[in-house]
Amino acid sequence: FIKQKKTIIKKHFWEDIGTIEKYKFIKKKYEKYDFSKINEIIYFEKDNVIKFHTNKTDLKNKYKKYLINPSVFPLVKVNNEFLYYKYIYGKNFYEIAESKVFRRLLQWCDKKLWKKKKIKKLSFLRACKKFYFDKTYSRLNLFMKNNNYKTDSFKYINNKKIPNINKLIKKVNFTKIYQGIPCYIHGDLQFDNIIMTNNNDFKLIDWRSDFGGLINLGDLYYDLSKILGGILINYKEIKKNNFYYKNNLNKIFFKLPSSKNKKFLIYELKKYCLNKKLDFKKIELMTALIFLNMSPMHKNPFDKILFCYAKTLINEKIDKN
Repeated sequence: FIKQKKTIIKKHFWEDIGTIEKYKFIKKKYEKYDFSKINEIIYFEKDNVIKFHTNKTDLKNKYKKYLINPSVFPLVKVNNEFLYYKYIYGKNFYEIAESKVFRRLLQWCDKKLWKKKKIKKLSFLRACKKFYFDKTYSRLNLFMKNNNYKTDSFKYINNKKIPNINKLIKKVNFTKIYQGIPCYIHGDLQFDNIIMTNNNDFKLIDWRSDFGGLINLGDLYYDLSKILGGILINYKEIKKNNFYYKNNLNKIFFKLPSSKNKKFLIYELKKYCLNKKLDFKKIELMTALIFLNMSPMHKNPFDKILFCYAKTLINEKIDKN
């Protein structure tokens, strides 16, 4: 071959990620902050986004959910180990978040995503209880276990005394939260999962597989709370390690980046809720619970920040109500 063809030497750099330990080590070299979830790995291969998930049932449920309303997502395929779809070229919504475009997004979701579903009231109530109440306590226990905490010792957060997390949760009116609105939802509708395509349409990525065991529907309030969460915390900036955290003898100080035009976006969301006769105060409290539920799914120190931010918000919203 060398005799018949002109051969050149090309230097090629690669790193071995053949084991989980090596993979984690290499990730630390290239990422400012590891925002990945503990149960999945994402690959980018040419124009394909490929997701490996440790839970095969979760993977299959995501595909089943996609099939119910495929127009809002990229073209998706699945096999036993991977879910994959074509890379969507466009702009992450954090880059373009301003009032006019946000209003358009809410209208688009209203028309194409949040399709109302009929379900027996008792069945939906059970799903909401499982998703909001049971999961909250389960995730709280997981957070404590992950950090080897016997009790919540974060008494002072950003120079304000905050009650114990168990006392705060007991004050939450979960009965009110259970009164959801059944419809098809995305399940993680923060701006990092919303793409404005090059032809000014929207596509959604990284959807949730189910809602309390239900694949074909969820609670509209949950999607709206996820949107508010993505306004309060700019996850795109978190991935760049643009946040501050300090623990000084269990006195916690933190700063988080929010979405640009935060004030105007919240105003637009409030206006949407007013027009649809939705309870915005309920959305605020649910957003705090979402941060609490997210905390054990992320790595130090972002897990502590989410936990403390959740405590702060729950305390504020309970006082207001």
